[in-house]
Order: sequence, then C-alpha cells, then structure tokens
Amino acid sequence: MISEEGPFKEVKYDKPTTSLGRNGIINTIGLSIFKGAEDTDLSPLNSRGDIARCRISIINDNIPEVCVALGFDVIGKILDSLEKTSYVRLMGIDPALDREIAKRMKGD
Repeated sequence: MISEEGPFKEVKYDKPTTSLGRNGIINTIGLSIFKGAEDTDLSPLNSRGDIARCRISIINDNIPEVCVALGFDVIGKILDSLEKTSYVRLMGIDPALDREIAKRMKGD
C-alpha cells in the first residue's frame, strides 16, 4: 500500500521484515521515500510506523539503473510498449532512457 503526505511517500509491506540501522536490527514494516530535486532518500519504517535512523540516498538520474539492477526492467517495459518511431520523442528525458534507446536503435 502506498500513502502520500507532502513530499513523502510510504510503502507498507505485506509482511514485516528487518533492516540494519544505526542501533542494530530494526523490525521493518515499510519504506519511507522522499524525492528531492537531485536525489531520493529511502528509509525503513519501524514497527511503530516511524522513520528509522537509517537512510539510503540515490541520485535521481540513477534510479532506472537501480531498478534494472533489482530486476525491474522499467525502461525496457516502457520501450517495449512503443513503436520504435516514437523513441525520438523520449530522447532527452532521462540519461538511462537515452542509453537504452541508443542501444535499441543500434541493434536495428
């Protein structure tokens, strides 16, 4: 489940898991996401629903690569749903998208 409050989004997990924070193991029920202008911060939500003292920052331009590394081919799914003639309209939106488009166009 995703909820939003201001610039924060929260994802509640279907079942609890654990995270490793500053003070040891955290019983984790979800993830807090804060998307800034240049980077996005991810923090676990503890069993009380509070943001734990742990944070991962990801540069926004690298989020597509992180998704691919996790096995989520977001860029591929987007491009697969389009005709190749539409690719040119997507150029310049995102560096990772540009790289994938160039790779696909070269493969023709």
